[in-house]
Amino acid sequence: MNALAIKVEMFELLAQTYDEAVLLKLYKSMKEVFETTDTDWWDELPPEQQARLQKSIEESYDPENLIDHEDMKKKHAKWLVK
Repeated sequence: MNALAIKVEMFELLAQTYDEAVLLKLYKSMKEVFETTDTDWWDELPPEQQARLQKSIEESYDPENLIDHEDMKKKHAKWLVK
């Protein structure tokens, strides 16, 4: 079973659970695991994704690649409606 399949199974199980005591127990267990895990999300990315992200970060420092916030708001106004 891959990570996505595991997540789907977990979501399905959670969606079917209404017992607050069970949910609280699961929440506390998951929270403890996440707080004690030293895994960095970056380390879980494939090398090609890491390279693309690194390139994007480097490109973001070039002023020619920057777009004014107001221009972006105008361009995407139809998606920014509340």
